[in-house]
Amino acid sequence: MSSEAATRGSPAAIRAAGPLARIQGHVLRVAQDLQYEGYSKHDALNAPWLEQLAAGSRAARLIAIQAVMRCPVHIRPLVGVRTARNPKGLALFVRALLARSRVLADDQSAIEARTLLDWLVAHPSPGFEWPCWGYPYPWQDVGFFAPRDFPNRVVTSFVVHALLDGFETLGEPRYLETASKAVEFLLKAPRTLYADDRHRCVSYVPSAEVEWIVMDVPALAGAAAARRRRGPPPWRCCAPRRRRPPSPDRPPASTARRPDRRAFVFMASFFDRCRHHKRRAVRF
Repeated sequence: MSSEAATRGSPAAIRAAGPLARIQGHVLRVAQDLQYEGYSKHDALNAPWLEQLAAGSRAARLIAIQAVMRCPVHIRPLVGVRTARNPKGLALFVRALLARSRVLADDQSAIEARTLLDWLVAHPSPGFEWPCWGYPYPWQDVGFFAPRDFPNRVVTSFVVHALLDGFETLGEPRYLETASKAVEFLLKAPRTLYADDRHRCVSYVPSAEVEWIVMDVPALAGAAAARRRRGPPPWRCCAPRRRRPPSPDRPPASTARRPDRRAFVFMASFFDRCRHHKRRAVRF
């Protein structure tokens, strides 16, 4: 399938959607031409010689990653960093394509999204009980080292949302099944760093050795788990919204959807408890 066909949509619908739809179509065509392969922020160790040079040294890995990331010129091709498909990026492309298929009545975008979802389902991180995904490069964080394709809760959360979008838009039960299993990874894979009767804080990666708290991980894991458990919402954001006339019995209401409080239950543990916790809290 050509990239032009995959993102064409209805001309009338694209005109009605405005310039953002055209910009989105251009971005998607560029990504499709590259087979959704590209560079990532912390991918310096996808250069084989840098990976070998920094092997076994936490400091060397940090220096290599930071040097490539912060270089004022684009040196990744010069130092041999290889491009790769990033599951987190693919999940975002899937959601964009599915949104395009709903808003613009674009069947080709739905087909392209299905192709990417099938790839994600077929390429989870190996060696784990539940489907899960990680970054396609080894990377050193301040608190831990993650080998290539080692799963983490951030990437897996993004893929869960893409799978749920795929189930809700395309009606494929296997996407819901895979998302449900991936939520089990988010909730059950080691390690729980803090828990009480109301809160639970889970680690970034499923390693018993990790003690560092990363601020966004419980929020992302909680949002994905809450969305799966409460069932699919209607796509109200894609339909014209009628404004009710003001009534003297009630104040004007915002048209924005109120966030589901359950989606933030994990994050509460940080604001309420982290300052009393013995481990260091880090925000990225």
